[in-house]
Amino acid sequence: MDNHDQGYTLVEIIAVTAIVGILIGVALIMVTNGLGYATYAHSWFNAQTKMTRVINQIAFGSASLPGIAGATDVEELNSGKGLHIYFGAAEQVSYIWDDVNRVLRLSTNPEPLLDNVTLFEVSAPADSNMVEFTIEVTLPSPRNRVLSSTRQVLIRNKMVTGL
Repeated sequence: MDNHDQGYTLVEIIAVTAIVGILIGVALIMVTNGLGYATYAHSWFNAQTKMTRVINQIAFGSASLPGIAGATDVEELNSGKGLHIYFGAAEQVSYIWDDVNRVLRLSTNPEPLLDNVTLFEVSAPADSNMVEFTIEVTLPSPRNRVLSSTRQVLIRNKMVTGL
């Protein structure tokens, strides 16, 4: 064995260092993109879960309030941008879409029920006991994805009025 065969040349070390640096850079980009997609998927899931909860609350009620299905009367507000639900002579609740601030509010609570609402439409024909409402939520992201859901609910009494 010769004395000059005992190590790597400077060119070999520089080449290996450059290849390892490129591989680390590619791995870092993949991890960063993966974290971005995970964050986006998390916000999508949260928005979808919250929207489903609000839709079910409007349609079927919550622990403290009955929904459309348990109402005695339903009325459109603001040309279909809101919904007034009656539960008897003294009990009532309204869901109102603030299209300027893009939030859906409950009349009994100043806090928004749902954020980033780009559409809330209600259709309650006077000659029907069926109420239809649509909610669209736009996710605040570079993609501006839209979640949309339409629900038809049958109220128990036929007293449906529209303005």
